[in-house]
Amino acid sequence: MGDHPFSLRLVHPLIITICFFVSCISLNSFASTQQGNSSVNPSVTGSFVTGSFDSRLKSIEKSFVETQDWPRFIAESQSLIAEQPDNSTQVVSVLETISQHVTPASDLDPKESGDAAGQFLTSLADKITGQSAVNGTGATETSFRAIIALKNAGNRWELIGEKSAARLLLASATIARNLANNPAFPSQNRPGLAPYVLAEARAHALLGNSDGAAESVRTALEWGLVDFEQVIDDPVLCKTQQFETIRQLAADHRQQYCSKIRGPIRSAIAGFRPFNFDFSLAGRNARRVSKTDFPSEVLVVDLWATWCSPCRASVPHLNRLHDEYSARGVKVLGIAFEQGSSTSANQTQLDKFVKQNQVRYMCLLGDDTIQGQIPGKGGMPTLVFINRQGQVRFCTSGFHDYSQISTIVEELLVENQDEQE
Repeated sequence: MGDHPFSLRLVHPLIITICFFVSCISLNSFASTQQGNSSVNPSVTGSFVTGSFDSRLKSIEKSFVETQDWPRFIAESQSLIAEQPDNSTQVVSVLETISQHVTPASDLDPKESGDAAGQFLTSLADKITGQSAVNGTGATETSFRAIIALKNAGNRWELIGEKSAARLLLASATIARNLANNPAFPSQNRPGLAPYVLAEARAHALLGNSDGAAESVRTALEWGLVDFEQVIDDPVLCKTQQFETIRQLAADHRQQYCSKIRGPIRSAIAGFRPFNFDFSLAGRNARRVSKTDFPSEVLVVDLWATWCSPCRASVPHLNRLHDEYSARGVKVLGIAFEQGSSTSANQTQLDKFVKQNQVRYMCLLGDDTIQGQIPGKGGMPTLVFINRQGQVRFCTSGFHDYSQISTIVEELLVENQDEQE
């Protein structure tokens, strides 16, 4: 075993593929197949701003951020696309820009601008699915950008309407299925496409097709979807007539998955090289929080940051771990490393995130004394698992799904039971 204590190489090849795609996939990895993002002629003057395509799109977005004027945002984006309607890369760029603002935080009224935004987004989806350069049959990088944006916007059905949302989710899944059959797309990364087939299930549910929803869930699970809790907790799927079938599918696949990873995880824990880890950090009301405050408990410490995408993706899983294991003597603690100008600014950012995302476990601000204790200084997120005796029994970096985290915790609980007996 190497000196680096928290690589998932110690666990299982299947986990490597999943974690790579969920937390580490880089759009640059497909650069060799990307089509260039050609700009419009700088001499062409639009009704709002001149310059390259990218600079004009950024100007449109900046104006929207300042005014929250959705009709203008949509109209100017439509005008920009109209200049080169067949430039598929530019269409995807506009789709990405619009979709990232379709959030509850924006002033998007579902009955007014929401409907218009939904119609504009679906028109972009139609363009994309009809162009080989971005519909999964051609350039893989730009296609993957498209399915991310389509899925993100489609998940906001309460803002843009269920029919528009369903069309976006179906378009996302269509491109994902095309990518799965595209020789240029790495076959080992197919599990990363499974969430987009799950989005197809959500689309069928929105349209009242419960049988189609169940079949799409089945395909997503067969492709390697491991976020079983997302299936079970989905607010749309749970209302379908086939939800009991869907729930059982997820439960069966979770059981199989946990059986596959339990042995490798047990071996990784057994061969893990322990290291000293301690902390004493400022908590609420100027009270210090230390490792000694958790006697006789299994402690899962998450070293993370609000600006870290895979860190944010881990929060729902840690919330569930907190809910399901607290009664069994397992505590979850988040230690965040922010990049603000002051401790006060960092605390404000952390508090805001905790409130907005309903984080139910304790979160503290970290300092240099924490990161310096981690051998190899692993990236974020890093999970440190401490047993009831206060010993670090395992440590791993990168995104982990709930089944992985809970299996590690179960092993530590069993380990402590064996020692007591």
